[in-house]
Amino acid sequence: MSARIWPVLAIFALWQAVCAAALVPAFVLPPPLRVFETLWHERGLIGQHALTTLAETGAGLALGIGLGVTLALAMALAPWLQRLIGPVLAGGAGAAGLRAGAGAGAVAGLWAGAQGGDGGAAGGLSRRLGAA
Repeated sequence: MSARIWPVLAIFALWQAVCAAALVPAFVLPPPLRVFETLWHERGLIGQHALTTLAETGAGLALGIGLGVTLALAMALAPWLQRLIGPVLAGGAGAAGLRAGAGAGAVAGLWAGAQGGDGGAAGGLSRRLGAA
């Protein structure tokens, strides 16, 4: 076996040992075998949703690029627009890290099933992996 595989195997062995010893509840850290089993059994559903997510991400990227290029050209051709919008765009750059952190927190909350309602797709997947 390649030397690169040993650290990966060690991480999975440690993960399985922690779960087998019940050091962490299964709804917080499901065993790796259950994760792989769930991924295998739900592969069709995961693939379908992955394609939807990929399409939505691509559409968002295209929209963002289109709007960004359009706004940049408009600001380059109209100096008054650059003076009007430029400081707002420059000021927003400093808060980008804060917005990214808030987004990561929202994703973590969705995965944990912390949102209301039926739990959504992420809550359902976490329930199938052993959550209460």
